[in-house]
Amino acid sequence: LMSVVTVQLGQAGNQVGLSFFNALCSVPASHHSRFFRPVSVRGAPPVARAVLVDMEPKVIANTLHAAQAGGRWTYPKDRQYCQKRGAGNNWANGYTSCREACAKALEMVRAEVEMCDDFCGFLVLMSVAGGTGSGLGTRVTEALRDAFPKSFIVNQIVWPYSTGEVIVQNFNAILSLAHLYRASDGIIVLLNDELHKVCATMLKLKTVTFRHINEVVGRDLASTLCSAEKLCDQSDLKDMQLCGSSSFGDIVAHLCSHPDYKLLKMRSVPQMPESYRAYTKYQWPGILKTIRQMLVTDGPCEEGLNWRVDLTRRSLPGSAQASQADGSTQVNRCIASLLLLRGKGLEDADLSTFRVPELYAPWSAPTTAVWCSPHPFHGHEKSASLLVNGQSIARPLEAVVSKAWDMFSAKAYIHQYAQHGVGEDEFVSSFAQVEQVVKSYQRI
Repeated sequence: LMSVVTVQLGQAGNQVGLSFFNALCSVPASHHSRFFRPVSVRGAPPVARAVLVDMEPKVIANTLHAAQAGGRWTYPKDRQYCQKRGAGNNWANGYTSCREACAKALEMVRAEVEMCDDFCGFLVLMSVAGGTGSGLGTRVTEALRDAFPKSFIVNQIVWPYSTGEVIVQNFNAILSLAHLYRASDGIIVLLNDELHKVCATMLKLKTVTFRHINEVVGRDLASTLCSAEKLCDQSDLKDMQLCGSSSFGDIVAHLCSHPDYKLLKMRSVPQMPESYRAYTKYQWPGILKTIRQMLVTDGPCEEGLNWRVDLTRRSLPGSAQASQADGSTQVNRCIASLLLLRGKGLEDADLSTFRVPELYAPWSAPTTAVWCSPHPFHGHEKSASLLVNGQSIARPLEAVVSKAWDMFSAKAYIHQYAQHGVGEDEFVSSFAQVEQVVKSYQRI
């Protein structure tokens, strides 16, 4: 398999990376080998192809310790970099003042890439609310694009809570996304509001922390990015006409082929606490019905889905027939989608409901790529994951743009960014870039 180097940036990126590699180890080694170095000593734990960067040492130290204590895999010993102070939740500080960190990160990445026999691209894990993940993460992504112009770059970004984590999070998110859109091939956007709902509603956590959220992100990423077999176009699982193993580049090629549409959302089924697994049975018809309705309505959870939304009849705004909890009344039209099925009895899975034109933009090919594996994932006998490039992403982006404009108009905190060389022109340019992205998705 073509190798992928993972770059973990900031607190969120390193916590997500830890969960990601833990989850990868729940499947056979042949399905996750693209993310690990070849095992040179029989019985030794695999070593992740990963580079860890943060501005403070505590998170990296905890991440390394947790991986070592788990015993199933480990991080490389010479692929970490940290400084003594953070970026102060300031995108400009992380972007302009951490040149040494960026240079060191690029040096470590080059060394890791040189160890790959067949290198494909990068998975960059980061948040966009604070300063290190957003600012330094953006700078490192741009440096990777300059140094490896022909390699795939997929960014996974954690989008901030709508109620606010950091006072300047909307500025940080806008500046990050505008720059990433020019450098990245695909951007997996995970909303903290949705992840919080999954943790509280489905995982039954009374107190949801960022660690819980990042663990969910890592598991969902692993279920999506583990190797699987590609089902031939329009083939049925009963026939099992397969077209070879999936690659990291296949995700970009299928989902992000148009340069104006690079944003992806993830969905997964089942969602439950570990203690429930022994007493819960899932069958493919129920799993596919649920995840298909998640696709149609953009629902993040199995619970609370609106089953009244009709694909063949788009309702008018305000209609009770299609109203959703977030106020949306539209079917989540897509550019492309990728369905991954893992577990036994795949021949019982009916894919016909994913191949209807009403799910897709009029100008796109009405097809859902399907990848499958007979191996269970993360303790679930059967599971499904979905990557979607669809119009629903426009809503959270538009909300952040609106709040950021209000702060910018009031000149709030602008001086903190100007101190690090990011002036008003940079803000205006970033606003224009993200607003264009929003309009493109709204037109689907």
